[in-house]
Amino acid sequence: YRDRMPAYLSSRSEAFSAGEIAAEAAQARAAGYHGYKVQLRDGPARDLPRLRAAREAVGPDFKLMQDPNSSYSLTDALTVGRELDALGYHWFEEPLPEQQIEHYRHLVAALRTPILAGETVRLTELPLFLTGRAMTIARGDVLIKGGITGLRKAMAACELFGFDLE
Repeated sequence: YRDRMPAYLSSRSEAFSAGEIAAEAAQARAAGYHGYKVQLRDGPARDLPRLRAAREAVGPDFKLMQDPNSSYSLTDALTVGRELDALGYHWFEEPLPEQQIEHYRHLVAALRTPILAGETVRLTELPLFLTGRAMTIARGDVLIKGGITGLRKAMAACELFGFDLE
């Protein structure tokens, strides 16, 4: 068993400026968190400067994640994803609506940054993502996966197919 787990801090606002994102990311690192997740969904023109500011504030060895909550188009996800590759982000979470499984396959093949997906996918749909290599890391949700039992089943499926479940 574990009596400690590494935790990350999620940004308090998706409307933060680059300076506010940088300050909060630096505070997360100073407070002992193991990472910082931003949830920016305004498109590449607004999001990229803020994603860069977070990396500049914490240096290259601190985990950063981006979660646009399914708001990007494939083109925007590729643009942002390539920048996340260059910046060394830990994962790119749910960049597209999860019904767009073919686009997810394209992202996984085109980007180095791991694609975290499956949070809004029902337990019965999860195998399509796993066998289709439409994600790099699976995301669990106790409510959408059908409770604790459903989430345990999702964990078992991920283990069988060689995926981590966040």
